Amino acid sequence: MSVQSVLSEAVTEDPPRVVRMEYEKKSTGEIKTYYVEPYEIRDGKFWGEDRIAGHIKQFILGNIINVDLTDETFSPKWPFKGI
Repeated sequence: MSVQSVLSEAVTEDPPRVVRMEYEKKSTGEIKTYYVEPYEIRDGKFWGEDRIAGHIKQFILGNIINVDLTDETFSPKWPFKGI
């Protein structure tokens, strides 16, 4: 399943589901795991609320190594866009 299709499935669930994402920061080669509430995809980028940091982060779609749905749900704080 593609990254975009997993993100789309996450927001069409009722209630929406948090995703677990492995992401590579290309400048350092560091790979981190994020738990994210997905909100927007636009221009090759993805925005979501990082559940651990507690704020919105921007991710480059091409740097996402893997993304999976979790069993955790959330109440959207903003409308979904482009997902």
